[in-house]
Amino acid sequence: MGLTADRLIESGHIRRDSHPADRRKVTLRYSESGLDTARSFFNPLGMYTHAALNDLPDADLAAAHRVFAALIAAMRSLQTDRAPPGPDPYVPPLSAATNPCGSATVTVRAEWSRIPMTRWMRGSK
Repeated sequence: MGLTADRLIESGHIRRDSHPADRRKVTLRYSESGLDTARSFFNPLGMYTHAALNDLPDADLAAAHRVFAALIAAMRSLQTDRAPPGPDPYVPPLSAATNPCGSATVTVRAEWSRIPMTRWMRGSK
């Protein structure tokens, strides 16, 4: 992650800030240009995705959800089987992984299985 973060900082997409209470921690924050770049890609992608999936029946989206859930479960099982015993010191709790103010810790985990797939695929909240 260090090289990727360094490249994003050098390109001006993110900035690195010291944690105010613990200097050992680093917070990565989006820059305005980084947000603009992300929006220029993800906003149109969201519109295209919504248009492509809008006419699919709920049964098809539910089937896709079951497939994705099975794939996620398989990946988690593999990760669990390969992990050394004890907690992973590099993975923060999910609640600490993201911040709605536009900052993220170095490790961010996505919990796709918690979002109903029909709602997510159609772009609804």
